[in-house]
Amino acid sequence: MLGRKKEIKSMDFITLFIGVIQGGIPSFRGHSIQAMHIMSVFYDCLPFRYRIKINKDDLIYAVLFIDIGKMSIPPDIRNKAGKLSPEEHEVMNKYDSIGADMLADIYHLKDIAGWLRYYRERIDGNGQYHLKDKEIPLASRLMAIVDTYLAITIPQAHRPVKNHEDALFELRLVAGTQLDKELVEIFCGISDDLILGSIKEADSETIAIQKYMMSQVPEETKE
Repeated sequence: MLGRKKEIKSMDFITLFIGVIQGGIPSFRGHSIQAMHIMSVFYDCLPFRYRIKINKDDLIYAVLFIDIGKMSIPPDIRNKAGKLSPEEHEVMNKYDSIGADMLADIYHLKDIAGWLRYYRERIDGNGQYHLKDKEIPLASRLMAIVDTYLAITIPQAHRPVKNHEDALFELRLVAGTQLDKELVEIFCGISDDLILGSIKEADSETIAIQKYMMSQVPEETKE
């Protein structure tokens, strides 16, 4: 029981740590915390044959660290509002490998590092590492769906905002080529209230972290 309490406290600390770091980066403020809450719902809705293969807490840790590699990408590329040039795309596309390398050096996060490295692989084998279908770790395939959903629904400067229904439609369009078709259907079958409720909870948590950050700023530096 004591070990479980320590695990929960560690998760809370990492959530706060990631939230504080991302709070200063407008291009993905709150993204990892939203991913964490959506993944928690997704995991709970998976058939038992999938849940038995993955530890839920490990999966939550993995999505919390999903953007960690972006910290090393130059801000002028990472925060660019317009379309990236081919050269900038090449730099930006290294962030998942960078993040995986960072976590691989931490003993307890080595398995998570592998999930992070391969979560942008394509089911059809046309990804960076040319892994195909079940060659891609199950956790990576789950992460890919959550990340793609958020990439569609989070406001972007270069395109109109898309809603939950738009995201489900687009997920189904790339099921079987980019994403695992069976897992996409499971995700799309989850109650809208559960998904949207998890996002609302994540946003409340992000606001709380932002308030905490502001409370740490000396009064004389505030406007």
